[in-house]
Amino acid sequence: GGQASEYDIGSVRHIGGGHGHLTGAILQQTPNARGILFDQPHVVEAARTGGDEGGRLAFQGGDFFKDDLPKADIYALMYIIHDWAEAPARQIIAAVRKDAGPKAKPLLIESEISDDDGPDWTKTLDIVMMALFGSRQRTTEQYRELLREEGFQPQRVINTGTDITIFETLAL
Repeated sequence: GGQASEYDIGSVRHIGGGHGHLTGAILQQTPNARGILFDQPHVVEAARTGGDEGGRLAFQGGDFFKDDLPKADIYALMYIIHDWAEAPARQIIAAVRKDAGPKAKPLLIESEISDDDGPDWTKTLDIVMMALFGSRQRTTEQYRELLREEGFQPQRVINTGTDITIFETLAL
């Protein structure tokens, strides 16, 4: 392990994501897959300027608090949950749970707070997120608990070696 690019996508056919950077990178490494970017309409419009990966990347504006999410094999939620306070964070995960098929693998991709007592940049980020958005960073166990309570079983916790952790889940 150690690098985000080492995550095995396997036989994934459809990837759902937000801004497009991660989904585009996955599509570049997975020639048979297709992706769909789902986010607020203005975010999706901005992402269109990055290209459509040869027609393999679709764009859908929407609101994950109101609209159905597109069907996908993988839902890549990168730096989404830490933007929201507890109740809306749960709503987002519940929306994925409602719309994801039984074999879909949601990936929660976040920077987790270290359990160590010493200084860590994620603890500073936690304070910034709380002050600006009323949201928070979480520890590994807090992310696992949040996922379990909203109907997902965390399968693997993958430390990419880049201050990013991937929480791979399956529906309960």
